[in-house]
Amino acid sequence: MKNTLLQQETFINEKSWLKVNGKNYKDGILLFYTKDNVRQQVILDWSTAKKFVNNNVVYTEVNFVSELNKERDKRIQNSNNSISDQIQFSVVFRTINDTLESVIKYTIPNTTLFFSDSARKGCIESYHSFDGKTLDVWFTDFATKKIMKRKILESQIISNSSITQEKQQIKRTSVYDPESVCYSTTESQYSYSCISLGTSSSGDYNIECGWRYIGDIATTFCFSGSGGSDSWPPSSGGGDGYSGGSSNPSIPPKSPCPTSKEALKSAFPAGSNASLNALANLINEYGGKFGIDNEHKLRHFLAQAATETGGFSSLQRAESLNYSSATRLANIYPKHFSFINPFKKNPYNYLHNSERLANLVYRNRYGNGSEASGDGFRYRGRGIFQLTFKDNYQNFQDYYNSNFSSNLDLLNHPEVLVSNDPLSVISALWYFKTRVSSKISINSNTPVEQVTRLVNGKLNGINERKSYYNKTKIYIFCQ
Repeated sequence: MKNTLLQQETFINEKSWLKVNGKNYKDGILLFYTKDNVRQQVILDWSTAKKFVNNNVVYTEVNFVSELNKERDKRIQNSNNSISDQIQFSVVFRTINDTLESVIKYTIPNTTLFFSDSARKGCIESYHSFDGKTLDVWFTDFATKKIMKRKILESQIISNSSITQEKQQIKRTSVYDPESVCYSTTESQYSYSCISLGTSSSGDYNIECGWRYIGDIATTFCFSGSGGSDSWPPSSGGGDGYSGGSSNPSIPPKSPCPTSKEALKSAFPAGSNASLNALANLINEYGGKFGIDNEHKLRHFLAQAATETGGFSSLQRAESLNYSSATRLANIYPKHFSFINPFKKNPYNYLHNSERLANLVYRNRYGNGSEASGDGFRYRGRGIFQLTFKDNYQNFQDYYNSNFSSNLDLLNHPEVLVSNDPLSVISALWYFKTRVSSKISINSNTPVEQVTRLVNGKLNGINERKSYYNKTKIYIFCQ
């Protein structure tokens, strides 16, 4: 969210509010206690005040500086932290319904939170009332740009000086228990009690907990993507439940679960930049139309597509069926091939012959004609989901012509799915909605095997699909 420097403003209302409501604030001086309980006398540097806008509400942020040392070019920082983990202090004002409000804000601009599956670098912004009550805590993940809000949980500090941070990180295996509606871990010293995590309207659980270390002390943070209308939003973007990078958050993104080329590149490093950029744009443009409305659906969709495209090395994919190993061919298609069964085909006769193989294994299925018709090769897998069989080509053509354009002729020109990136991705989104998300509820507990059977019919490449899915859990979120 864009910050704007405020010039030539006197801030009379804000200063008057502080004189009445600001605890320990008098004559422009605020008495402040750092984390290590050191009393400091600080002053607000109004010359560096900035503003940001969230849902048409203007927020004004003013930094603290040291009055004693007159360091007006440097924000007050907690001396108990390392250079990379410094805490910065400021005061934030806003006016809602003609009422001026203010809070103290702590910012940790560069820190690391250790989640169960990864270590994530980012920024923590927390808002506190003048009497010390914590109001909101936000974490912005630098890699994914995702902004997460801390749920209302009991505060807890975890300390175990006999275990090194490295061992602590290895021992953390997070488990979410929806029955008790609580977050816990397998290590007793990390048990985390909570008041209530609640559920979304779909019954989906979307809670993540992380740990932040200072020496041997670990502070826990549990996050959810939602925030109430009275939230104090992060100045880095988002707020009030909206996670995104828009400079105008009152305008919602086209997709309810947008992504970015950068996030996709983190999850799929082998993908070409051109393919990932096109994929991100197409998901953001069309994902919502096909029900990609949460990160769980997006992750499963991407994991399946990555398996079919070599990690998105290209979006223009056509099934080759060019086998060089008779043993592998017999293992993949045991229904059709055998070395000893005289009623099955000899796999050696189908090596390095994609057309002959496709016409055999795809014959007389889902609208395809006989082996001699050539339908098997004509309607072989294409697009990032490898759309296969004449019926699927026909059904997608009918859908596309009814909802996008009336001149798509896939039955006579099936190769267009390979030469056209939008069609390659849209055909996959259509198939995912038709065959997967319309049949099962997809949430954090949906197994990759269940999705794979609906997409592939079998469990072909299941280990690769699981591997890609595990990567998406680290890097892919609704931005």
